[in-house]
Amino acid sequence: LIDFITGLSLVGGVAVSNSSAEIIIGEGTVIEANNVTMFAASNTEAIVATLTFFIGAGVGVTDSDASITIADGATITTANDFSMTSFTADNMDVAAKQGLLGPSDSGEFFNVCIAVGVSDVDSSARIAGGATVTAGGDVNVAAFTERRISVSASAGAYEDGSVGAGVTISYADADATAAIDGMVHAKGNITVWADSK
Repeated sequence: LIDFITGLSLVGGVAVSNSSAEIIIGEGTVIEANNVTMFAASNTEAIVATLTFFIGAGVGVTDSDASITIADGATITTANDFSMTSFTADNMDVAAKQGLLGPSDSGEFFNVCIAVGVSDVDSSARIAGGATVTAGGDVNVAAFTERRISVSASAGAYEDGSVGAGVTISYADADATAAIDGMVHAKGNITVWADSK
């Protein structure tokens, strides 16, 4: 309850969260190892709770990017497994409401609450053209995105001629790309997997 109360904003609230993670194996790089594991992860969170008596707005904006790139001309050789995984996560909860317990009679003729959520998440794992990966075991190239998004608004109208409106606007874009454009040799399995939720 204390966390909920301290997270409240009166009339209007805005939360903006940006995060990025990047791994680049540059041109001309040579790596030799028993195993090679690369993991890039980016997490964003925007929590807004706007409480108002008759008019209020809550806005949440998140941008999360994670990428791994093995550039043209890079060479990686492993005795066993090779793995590269990028992961982005976004948690957004935007709520604008009239009254602590929901819409109630404010005595005003116009009650409106607006909630806006904008989410953009990108995850990319790519072996570029001209790059070479040779593995004595398995090769795994994976990109994942995970989102939890909630945008809500509530308001009420109680008198003749009064207006109550709860308006929500939500935009969400998620891209997950796992790609092999270069040369890959493996004695085990080769797995390329992209998943966006």
